Amino acid sequence: MSEVRINEFFASRQYSLQFIKIIFKYLGIWSIVSSDATKFDRTFTFIIIPILICAMLFTFVPCIVNMIIGDVDASAIVQFTGPLNYCTTNFLKYCILLYQSGTIRHCFDHIQSDWAMIDREEDVKMMLYYTKFSRILTIFCGVAIYISGLSYNLVYPIGMILFYSSNDSTRILVYQGHEIYINTQSSPQYEFLLISHALCGTTLFTLMTGACNMAATFAGHVYGQVDIIQSRLECLMNPEKNNQNILESVHSRVSFIIRAHVRIIKLSSDIENVLSEICLLEVVSSSIIICWLAFHCITGWSENNAIALVTYVTLLLSLCFNIFTFCIIGEILTQKCASLGYSAYSSQWYLLSTKESCHFISFIFMSNRAITITAGGMMSLNMQNFGGIIKTSLVYLNFLRELTD
Repeated sequence: MSEVRINEFFASRQYSLQFIKIIFKYLGIWSIVSSDATKFDRTFTFIIIPILICAMLFTFVPCIVNMIIGDVDASAIVQFTGPLNYCTTNFLKYCILLYQSGTIRHCFDHIQSDWAMIDREEDVKMMLYYTKFSRILTIFCGVAIYISGLSYNLVYPIGMILFYSSNDSTRILVYQGHEIYINTQSSPQYEFLLISHALCGTTLFTLMTGACNMAATFAGHVYGQVDIIQSRLECLMNPEKNNQNILESVHSRVSFIIRAHVRIIKLSSDIENVLSEICLLEVVSSSIIICWLAFHCITGWSENNAIALVTYVTLLLSLCFNIFTFCIIGEILTQKCASLGYSAYSSQWYLLSTKESCHFISFIFMSNRAITITAGGMMSLNMQNFGGIIKTSLVYLNFLRELTD
């Protein structure tokens, strides 16, 4: 392979991990999960991780303390539920990312090894197609999360002050509970808390975007590898059909297919280990927060509060799209890997020698093994279960409305 093509392949590999590298650097995780981290990255990690943890604890711990020791009625508890659930869930995601850093590093090394083994331009095009798909999905998810999150953290409280305030009105903080130790209504305490909550919110938004991008990047890599195997299966006994090396022996082609499939199974297992707990948090949290947001949408509509209504509708659509993203990633992953079995059986494997046929039958058998992304091993993420999550949220909403009437 020429030096130019080697450089192009290296650039493609870097392109596939570009977004996740940026996000993980901001979160201070990159130096832990990457083998090519610089000394500056490691120093930055040592500094930024404690800062981010303290910022998140500063945001939601006072709310928990206030709910335990404060004089809080049922309506206040309902008001606390959404922001508290959102913040604690993303804090736990951050802890999971740190805990699973070894497995994430193994996934990155696996992806880089797969890129290093690619020697055909057609295979590069297949991989880049799904890389672009994962990047577009991340951009849409990130834009939706940041717009809705910043509108809730900044636009909503400021808008309520400008358009719905009176002389005796209370200034709103989205993360409450700090009033147990300071006067949150006076200046500059209110402004400090408002800005600190917004800054902490950017970390929470980045965590959500990072989890989405990690799932899309890992799954997209598997999609590309499956397409590469399928292209080899199409020309198993007729290599010139797909510009294959006609001098390559049948044994070499069968060996490549089986080795590539084994690598897919290993990577899928690591992906499941990394995403299982994160997806469980996503499913549980989304079921509760979607219910909470829908309740406040109804409340904003009944009170003719346009700012609250627009804010909560934006948040609701953003959160639904986020959990939809995880489900569609899992759905495509399952369908892609399942299609390998059909492609393998449809190939001309019956023309192989007896020995090669025995090996290939094992490959066909393993191709029928379902590969999924699950939420804690309890439910698969697919479009059917996405509908189940929305239905569960509506059940919670009906219960909440009965409770508050």
